[in-house]
Amino acid sequence: RRDGVKINYPGLFVKFLPVFISLAGITFFMGAMKSSLTLYLPVYLTGKGSELWMAGVSLAALQLAGAAGTFYSGTLSDKIGRRTTLVIVVIATPILLLLFLKSSGVASFFLLIAMGFFLIAPQSVNLAVIHDLKTVHLPFVNGVYMMINFFINSVMTLGVGALADRIGMEKTFAFAAIMGFGAVIFALKVPEKES
Repeated sequence: RRDGVKINYPGLFVKFLPVFISLAGITFFMGAMKSSLTLYLPVYLTGKGSELWMAGVSLAALQLAGAAGTFYSGTLSDKIGRRTTLVIVVIATPILLLLFLKSSGVASFFLLIAMGFFLIAPQSVNLAVIHDLKTVHLPFVNGVYMMINFFINSVMTLGVGALADRIGMEKTFAFAAIMGFGAVIFALKVPEKES
């Protein structure tokens, strides 16, 4: 209840279901790349012959670039729109991952930084999409989104690890990149901010 009025939570969920589906689709199809790179990157790099310290530096660079991407993507989406920002991000990230898998040396390091910038960017934009929704029950709607986000990312982390055990890190990373293109369909369905 709120101010003596009973809140229809199932009705709220159904009302915003198209938005939840769009954001869940982006999270799902980008999830394999995110899990691969943020959790299994050192394993992949050491398997390719990198020193452990270099693998650690690479992960730190990826995460630092991701922090910058998260910060700037929200501002960018204010200027060019949530949908446009997400479409750019979900197209750029898998392309950069595929290029990274084919690269070596300094080029791979710079590709990793570029990829990190885009990789985590959808999170802040997705959250902005939720906060743009016209509802006085934003805590509930935000809670549903966070539940979906955490659940999908947890499942994808487990899935990536299991797949890597079966087919190896190289093929798993390539599969994650190809899978990432599926997020474009859902990014195109994300609602723009109402003026």
